Amino acid sequence: MTSFSSSVLEPHPSAQPLAPAEETIEDILTRLEEFESLVDMVKNDPSYDLSQPVIDIAACKEELNALCERIDSLETFVGKVSRDMDVVESHLDAAKAEIGGSDETFKNMLKPLFFKKPDPAPPVPTKSPSYEPPKLFRTADYFNIHSKTDNK
Repeated sequence: MTSFSSSVLEPHPSAQPLAPAEETIEDILTRLEEFESLVDMVKNDPSYDLSQPVIDIAACKEELNALCERIDSLETFVGKVSRDMDVVESHLDAAKAEIGGSDETFKNMLKPLFFKKPDPAPPVPTKSPSYEPPKLFRTADYFNIHSKTDNK
């Protein structure tokens, strides 16, 4: 038989899952108090001028806008390169399917280049299919590329 005092002093079994939440709340309250004391300290310190950082940020606005434009153009460029790579990969897959090749076939084609053995019979010339390369990106369209004479 449990006494009333022991049941009041012992935590209830359903309180166990609340312990992490209580610890998180305690931590948040502590951080809030620290932040409040920091804000009071800055407000009461006459040597700290809040207008100077605002002026510095406003002075950097044009540089920030230029940087944002460069980032936007870089994102556009990466998207274009990705689309072009998809096109090239589809052309490569089509070429592999057309010649019936795989990665192993490609490796076998490279072996004669690295291991020189006399070939007893001359290779039979085969008609290679015509290939029209895709129109790919030009870096000059996305970046300001200056010639060496412009930099002097």
